[in-house]
Amino acid sequence: MTVEMDTEGWLGCPTPLEMYKHQCALLEDELVQTQAMLRKARANIAGLVQMNDLLMTEKQRLIMDLDSIRRTHA
Repeated sequence: MTVEMDTEGWLGCPTPLEMYKHQCALLEDELVQTQAMLRKARANIAGLVQMNDLLMTEKQRLIMDLDSIRRTHA
């Protein structure tokens, strides 16, 4: 009695092409997620830059006010 050990026809055993396609699909999903995270990070950075600019402007105004107060009390 001979038993054929050809496992390629078994259910649930993907072909190399199917495995490559699946891996490509996983990579595409990961790329989409990474791009979304990058967009969010860029928006956060833009917000932080704007906040920093506002703080620097306020700091300069306060320094000028302090100098003015010092000159009037000197």
